[in-house]
Amino acid sequence: MNGPSEDTLHHLNRLKHEASRLDQPLLAGELREIVFEYDAWLKGDWNPTESERRGFFAERFAMARHYAHSAGDRCLAIALSAVEEEVLQ
Repeated sequence: MNGPSEDTLHHLNRLKHEASRLDQPLLAGELREIVFEYDAWLKGDWNPTESERRGFFAERFAMARHYAHSAGDRCLAIALSAVEEEVLQ
């Protein structure tokens, strides 16, 4: 399991800001939760096991992709998948 990185946190924050322009509160909420927990992991405030990390982030990213597709933003959904791979590697 790789640890969290500042680069990935930066990517997550960019996606969060991109999602805010869509006026989709559920999507924005999922991304805020992802960023919050990832930041806590990066700072050492959250130390999940690999299965906890995979379970938490996989569920959150799946919901965020669903909301992005529902908003009609396929590009954001694809970007979410790419960043999810960074988080789960």
